[in-house]
Amino acid sequence: MTLPEPERRRHDRVPMLTDLTIEDLCTGQSCPGRSINISRGGIGFYSAKFLPVGNDVRITIHLTRNGQSYWTQVHARVGRSSVETRGTTIGALFDPELTPATQPILCNLIDDKLGQ
Repeated sequence: MTLPEPERRRHDRVPMLTDLTIEDLCTGQSCPGRSINISRGGIGFYSAKFLPVGNDVRITIHLTRNGQSYWTQVHARVGRSSVETRGTTIGALFDPELTPATQPILCNLIDDKLGQ
């Protein structure tokens, strides 16, 4: 009998579907993306281009909340990158992790979806 691997994530993820702009800080190139989920520790997203594990990225998150559109930027490091038929699925770790002091809107969004 095989036991499941223990969960390594420190933060609960919530679904979040929104447009992204991803800038690869190693190459200076940008591409569009679409988020899948987010936590205070990182983000899962689809990317139009491959991003190698270990690359630092700046992610611009385009949000609409209460009828208002805005954007925020976060810094992250690619922790997982998987080539798919229509692009790449990426898992990136925020550096630093999100806190209410540094990213109040994103933290409120996550907490609202977690029911906290």
